[in-house]
Amino acid sequence: MKRYTAIVQPLDYPLRMTKRTVACMLAVAWISPLFISVVPIFLGWYTTQEQLDLMALNPGLCNFRVNLIYAMISSSMSFWIPGIIMLVMYYRIYREADRQEMMVYSPSSPSSPSSLSSPSNPSSPSSPSSPSSGGFLKAFH
Repeated sequence: MKRYTAIVQPLDYPLRMTKRTVACMLAVAWISPLFISVVPIFLGWYTTQEQLDLMALNPGLCNFRVNLIYAMISSSMSFWIPGIIMLVMYYRIYREADRQEMMVYSPSSPSSPSSLSSPSNPSSPSSPSSPSSGGFLKAFH
């Protein structure tokens, strides 16, 4: 989210990403795993009743079996949902970066390299099609 805001809304970034916002984001990132994994394990929500009964009869038994509902919820909240959110955010960052690049290099843009050359002399040294600057622009485009 932080990178997305920095790329898509660079002027709003300092206003949105305050120390408090970053602290809240870090707190959620560190506290949410407690609710996803540690609390259900200590409360016994992670396993079946048969496994709890077996563990009560054999206290030294170290066997970790999870029920299907806990496995689905835990893996979704800790891997699948964040993974999908990251993929969507990086795709949006890519689209925005591509859009900004097109704006910079479009012929109608006042700051584009092609608009810096004089229209009457297309082979001027500052023209992107000239041998001196063409290689430079192609190398970084």
